[in-house]
Amino acid sequence: MFHLVVKAWKMRYNGDSLGVIAKQINGDGYEKKTKEGKIITFTPQTLSDMFKNPFYYGLLTNEMGETVDLIKTQGFIPVTTKDEFDHIQNLSYRRIKPNKNFNPTFYPFRKMVTCHYCHQTCSVYPSLRGDKTKHYLYVDCKNSECPKHALKIKPKITRAKVLSDFIKLFLLDGLGLSDKDYPDYQKFYLEDKEKQNKENIRHLKSNSAQITALKRQIRDKALAIGNPGLKQIVIKENQKQISTWQKEKSELVKENTKIRRKISNPNAEMLTLEQFANLSKDAERIYKLGNPLIKDLITRIIFANFTVDNKNVTNFTLNEPYATLLKDRLVKDSRGYWIRTSNLTIPNRAR
Repeated sequence: MFHLVVKAWKMRYNGDSLGVIAKQINGDGYEKKTKEGKIITFTPQTLSDMFKNPFYYGLLTNEMGETVDLIKTQGFIPVTTKDEFDHIQNLSYRRIKPNKNFNPTFYPFRKMVTCHYCHQTCSVYPSLRGDKTKHYLYVDCKNSECPKHALKIKPKITRAKVLSDFIKLFLLDGLGLSDKDYPDYQKFYLEDKEKQNKENIRHLKSNSAQITALKRQIRDKALAIGNPGLKQIVIKENQKQISTWQKEKSELVKENTKIRRKISNPNAEMLTLEQFANLSKDAERIYKLGNPLIKDLITRIIFANFTVDNKNVTNFTLNEPYATLLKDRLVKDSRGYWIRTSNLTIPNRAR
């Protein structure tokens, strides 16, 4: 059965729907027998749960929130890779649920924060507190199986202010980069973009395959409506399904347009020398004075993601080329991470 589970992950990576995967894998002979003798096969729900579980690439989280690398400690044979797992999580996030209104409201940090306890992506949302006139932004893990529930930690959800404070402290002395670092910035930026373009091309092909399949499904379902043997209720359901597929196809077409734009102009987002110098010198001031949109923009230029528990940022990843440029300049103390610069302006931060 191992090869069928591997096949299921590959199908999901290539963009196949949960229903299609369940039908294919079950048809190939997948079944599991319980101790009571009951036969279990895949359903869209069991597949959805499986595709959210990092166990399948070799990462286990125990009840205390500690992570164990099963590949190193147990000789575990994974059915997927970390990169494929992350791609599938993004695929699930991007898919707009049919028959639900899409909320375009802007919230910072979306898709950037993962849970310290279960490594799932956290939701970002506002909440009214106190006198019901102030909005506070929260990041919260919605995974019902997250180990944090067993730990009974307080507070149960994390204020987004934890992230903002971390970012301001991280940027407090600037990035410590100068005009001399700009050629390295360009070099590492272009290398990273080349890697991203390869992934974008794979993503483009996957989307195109989905679009082709949806067109075929729409055509077949539309032609079937003319069958005189169909009841009116079946015709309505078919029309409803066609509408859902049409929305999915439209979203994929839009996404492909954005991907093609990135591929055709990989340098579009590269900073000029002046922008690079200003950000390197005054990153904290630009962030502090900016509105939420600007704060989010600066954050996404420098940071790839964050990991938070109930009170703190416990880990983070920088975007390239900053991950490489700042690799030897990061210092960690009791207050968190900060950047060791060559022109420190606060004496007690010099080491």
